[in-house]
Amino acid sequence: MSEQESEDSPTSEKHLFLVFLRKDLRDVSAVEFIRYTTQCNSFPPWEDATEDLKSNIIEATPKQAEKIRSHRDIVRITPIEATSLEDGLEPEEDSPKAPYVVRATNLRDKDACRVTHASLKDIFQDQLQPQEFGRHSIGLWNVNSTSDQVPLAAKIQGVRSIVPLDQYLLKIQKRLQRGSEG
Repeated sequence: MSEQESEDSPTSEKHLFLVFLRKDLRDVSAVEFIRYTTQCNSFPPWEDATEDLKSNIIEATPKQAEKIRSHRDIVRITPIEATSLEDGLEPEEDSPKAPYVVRATNLRDKDACRVTHASLKDIFQDQLQPQEFGRHSIGLWNVNSTSDQVPLAAKIQGVRSIVPLDQYLLKIQKRLQRGSEG
């Protein structure tokens, strides 16, 4: 069995990762490396993440992600993690919480993202888990939210959307599938 086969065995569970690349680089080498490493036939277009970086979402095993991280053109690779309750905590019966993803309106405006983060922190407190975009900017948050908190978060200036985590992941998977078909 080759090293590539052992790293990508069917028992290795794949996860979603955000991959970041500098905008000033041609992405051919990085894309081919990612496609080879993840054994994917195609790759969806890059999206602007920050002023200097572009990003993409890939599906990979943790070992594949480590290998991708080693490529000279990859600035960063970050797992996209689902929000979960800490061990031993039970949601309250009268206000069940569910995982949601909150997206910022403008990822390039770091100051606005900081203000949005502070406003979200007021609502969600310790249920707020920021996901970084770039070195010092946050543009995506995972939250455990009650149905009452969702409309409050949606009204915050700087919030683009707040959607259930399962819907967000389904949208990403569909985008990945479209990319692999094209």
